[in-house]
Amino acid sequence: MRFVRGVFLAAGMYGLLLCGSLMFAEGLIGTMTPPALTHPEYFYGFLSITAMFQILFLLIAKDPLRYRSLMPLAMTEKWAYMLVLALLFALQRLPASVLIFGLIDALLGVLFLVAFLKLPARTLSEQPVL
Repeated sequence: MRFVRGVFLAAGMYGLLLCGSLMFAEGLIGTMTPPALTHPEYFYGFLSITAMFQILFLLIAKDPLRYRSLMPLAMTEKWAYMLVLALLFALQRLPASVLIFGLIDALLGVLFLVAFLKLPARTLSEQPVL
């Protein structure tokens, strides 16, 4: 249980730190990697949804058995992002340096899978009544 909590807690804290810092980096992005952002609503929308998932990871870390059913969703979030980055890289629309950061998400997705498999599945009679 300690491993499962640690994985989701670390992923949530890492993600919130990353999303939080990017919220203030819009002006830097266009100067570091042209072109500049032309649709800030997509940028901030992506960061907002991503931050919401980080909060979900923290929720799972709080009570992994109760929220085990959300873990496949967490894995999907990590692997979907990596898939998008891999496709963009294959189309030569993404530098390798960005792809490397995507590998962190892929690794977290694998750790989420290991955590999911380590937890026992609950039966219907064991589910908490809301």
